[in-house]
Amino acid sequence: MSTHRVIVPANALRLTFDGSGTLTDWRFVDPTTGHPLPVRETLAEASHWFEQVLKAPPPRPPRIEFSSILVRGKTTQEEVEKTLGQWRPDLPCGNGGPVPVVKKTEQDSGTVWDWYVDRPSPLFIPPHYLVASFDAHGSLIDWFFQQTYPGGRK
Repeated sequence: MSTHRVIVPANALRLTFDGSGTLTDWRFVDPTTGHPLPVRETLAEASHWFEQVLKAPPPRPPRIEFSSILVRGKTTQEEVEKTLGQWRPDLPCGNGGPVPVVKKTEQDSGTVWDWYVDRPSPLFIPPHYLVASFDAHGSLIDWFFQQTYPGGRK
């Protein structure tokens, strides 16, 4: 019996770029509905969480503070890719391909990138993934949460 695996992201950091590749807007959204998600933790709370992660075994995500790297009208797509692209989890998806970390959509006025994150935060918090396996008839076989830090895979 064949099975396939689906990766379900929970939150997205939505970045909007103009036609020249310059950031025009960023916010957190529910990737299914597109509704905005508020940041409910302070930088101090996020930093405390991050300090705890640094004490755990690798892999450890890079510490990225969004307010310093995401500057509307200044930050470019290349800068975002270089900074957020540091974290590439080694988690197979679907037919053995890598788990998605960003979804890029072209629009008439520019590009929208949805980077998957664990939660809306002042810091980049890499996502955990809900991994669901289905049989050939579409029936759920198994599901679990996979983390990519710490003690996960990078």
